[in-house]
Amino acid sequence: MTKSEFKKYLERGRKAHIKAESITNELFDKLEQDMGLSELILSDIPSNAENADNLEEAIQCYIQYGECDPDLLWGELIMGNIAHS
Repeated sequence: MTKSEFKKYLERGRKAHIKAESITNELFDKLEQDMGLSELILSDIPSNAENADNLEEAIQCYIQYGECDPDLLWGELIMGNIAHS
């Protein structure tokens, strides 16, 4: 590997990370706009996801590591929204 190749990999990784953060922020913004569920509220909703205590962490774990089942997250989201209303 050359220095140039190394830097290209770093730059690709950085761009991918920035894009993932942007999508995560869009998701949290949409949840707040459509359901009134801010990240603060999501952090109060318990989750059964592995390695997460609350729904905000569970969503982050799914996006970052692919942990958990999106259907489980959706169910927790709906139940949390009902409880929050």
